[in-house]
Amino acid sequence: MVVIVGLASIGLFGLIGVLLVKKLGDNTPGLIISNKGITDNSSAMSSGFVPWDDIIEMKEIQIVNQRFINVVVKNPQDYIDRQKSAFKRKSLQLNFNQYGCVIGITPNGLKCNYKELKELLDNKLAEYKKASA
Repeated sequence: MVVIVGLASIGLFGLIGVLLVKKLGDNTPGLIISNKGITDNSSAMSSGFVPWDDIIEMKEIQIVNQRFINVVVKNPQDYIDRQKSAFKRKSLQLNFNQYGCVIGITPNGLKCNYKELKELLDNKLAEYKKASA
C-alpha cells in the first residue's frame, strides 16, 4: 500500500512539476480582458478564451489560504472537453464536481492583487451585461 501511494504521489507531483516548468517558459499574458471576453492563461489549468456571453457570474472562493475568482459559465462541459490533456480534463471535472466551476483565476503570477482583479472582472462583466441589455 505504501509503495502504491508513493508511486501515485511521485506521478502526480511529477506531472504538476512538468506543468509548472512549462508555464514558466510561457511569455503570453496571464489574463487578457477585452470587450469580447477574457482570455485566461494564468495557470497550468487555463481555460483560454471565455466570451462575456458565456459568463453567468464571478464567485469568490478560498481554498486553504488561496483566494480564487471562479468564473461560472453556461456550458462548463465545453470548457472541460476542449482541453487536450486527459489530466487537465480530469482536473477540471474534479473542480466542477467539488466547487461547481471549471474556471478559477488567482492573481498569483499576475501583476495585480486579488481586490484589483476582482473589481476589474466584476466591472467589465457588469459593463457587458448593461450594454447587451
